Amino acid sequence: MVARSPQSSVLWKMIYGFAAMFHYCLTTLNLARQAFSVDGERRRALPRQRIRWEPNEVRIVYLLALKDKISFVLGVANLVFVAWLLGAYPEYFYLLYSVEVPLVIAYRLYRYRRIKQHYYLFDFCYWVNALLLFYIWIDRSSYMLFQALWLFTMGPLSWSVMTFGNSLVFHSSDKMSSIAIHLLPSWTCYTIRWMMPPSAGFHYCEYDPDAAAGAAACRADLRDMYLVRRPPNREKRDAGHRAVHSPGAHLPIAFCLLVARQWAALPYMAWLLFYYVFVFVVRAKKVSERGYQTLYGWLMSSNAYRRHPIRRFVETVKNPYLQKLIYMSTHLGFTILTGFLCIAYWQYRWLNTAFLIAMFGVSLWNGGTYYIDYFSKQYQRIMQQSVVHAPAAQQQQASAMAERAADLMRAATVQLPSQPDNGHDHHD
Repeated sequence: MVARSPQSSVLWKMIYGFAAMFHYCLTTLNLARQAFSVDGERRRALPRQRIRWEPNEVRIVYLLALKDKISFVLGVANLVFVAWLLGAYPEYFYLLYSVEVPLVIAYRLYRYRRIKQHYYLFDFCYWVNALLLFYIWIDRSSYMLFQALWLFTMGPLSWSVMTFGNSLVFHSSDKMSSIAIHLLPSWTCYTIRWMMPPSAGFHYCEYDPDAAAGAAACRADLRDMYLVRRPPNREKRDAGHRAVHSPGAHLPIAFCLLVARQWAALPYMAWLLFYYVFVFVVRAKKVSERGYQTLYGWLMSSNAYRRHPIRRFVETVKNPYLQKLIYMSTHLGFTILTGFLCIAYWQYRWLNTAFLIAMFGVSLWNGGTYYIDYFSKQYQRIMQQSVVHAPAAQQQQASAMAERAADLMRAATVQLPSQPDNGHDHHD
């Protein structure tokens, strides 16, 4: 018998290993196709029927758990990479945003379309993300558009983390995508406002922010978007040619977004009118007949939000048409109220930083609450129902199903024959 050389042995091991991996991938893809075809109701019902699972259902549940594990790893890795990029190379953060957010939106469009929730993509947060991508890649010179985006991202989008309880749950791709939609835009605007070099070509102010007088004018620039000017003094500043206003020249008003000197109101009012007409008027019958879910419908019907202040305020009237008008008016008031705080964020970097850290901390707290108060108790309840309270015959059946599941797992994984240890580990 001819002895094999060490090089030939290693080569055959590599070929055998690749063949095993290829077989495992084909098996996994075939099972994944069955797993992702399970609708939401069946997926939620599977844990309650664990004693009566068929072998095919055991594979499906295994793959669903595997999907959550992969989502957890990717979520943690992405968070670490975002933190590293934000600290080491903040001038390139907009590139990360430009890659992740379109992928998240595309994923949600595919997923929500299948579960009749794609009307969520008409909400204000997606409109703001589209405007921010437009500013980054098409019109960086529009400082007015950036200042409007500053109001939207630091205002209603960031505060939505607290308003709607967005949570940093790493194993949930849906919850992580919500965090990306609501927080990444504000972090991107933060890097453009405070960390972007002039060579990048981003204009966020009418004046040169590098000059001393220009920096002071930029700090006051956003404030004028929220204030209505009385007849100003026509004296000019030496740097920037900015009008100097006499004392009392600014008058804050509640409807400032509608009469702002610059066009910060236009993007918001365009979305507001489109959303109301399209969702509540034009497509109202279609949404009702086909069971499509909208943010308004979810807020008004979900038991988790039955005590939400917005819902309680909307329910003060019984007319459904007036309820929708009050809901949109509440959204407008929420945008104006949170937008006023953005003036301070524009002027003071430390305050802006503290605000973003606080919103991220809220998402962390919500995530911890989810894992401790809901996730762990749910699994504990499932274990108690499946093992402690099950009759002896069902316990034997459960043990038999566990053994069958283990056999299926071993069948899905190719076991390599034992080989001498040459310093290489085989992983299926």
